[in-house]
Amino acid sequence: MRSAARKPVEGGVEKFFEGGYAKSWFFKLSDAFMSQLDMAFTLKGATRGTCFCFETGDIFYDSAAAYNLEWGEAKNKIKYCARVLQATPSSIIQEEDASGKKIKAVADGTVKFALDTFDRGEVSTREIEATQFEFAEFLRTGVLKGADIKLA
Repeated sequence: MRSAARKPVEGGVEKFFEGGYAKSWFFKLSDAFMSQLDMAFTLKGATRGTCFCFETGDIFYDSAAAYNLEWGEAKNKIKYCARVLQATPSSIIQEEDASGKKIKAVADGTVKFALDTFDRGEVSTREIEATQFEFAEFLRTGVLKGADIKLA
């Protein structure tokens, strides 16, 4: 479990989603996925937490071509696709520490997803299970240590 603290989005949401997609992320996520990334607008600006909630049906590609071109052309520019097959969201829970003080923490949800690899017109698929947090890190880096995956 992780702390439930929210922190400001550095440089604001418009900098986080530079060019329409999450800046420097391996998979291309648009601002349509703000709620899945636990991002919100508040009176003080945008905030980001760690209570991720990716959902069944969410699809992420490693190339913006998948979103901007006709599929016949786009599929030649895509190498990886992550499709969420089943998911349970993370949630905020209240616990007590050793001194009896109540603290908020994140109970991590799970994600079962298909990782499609496109190679010379062929598609291979691998099903993987991860926590919501691990899945978010995988989308950001292309690395999932628990499944021994390191995409390049």
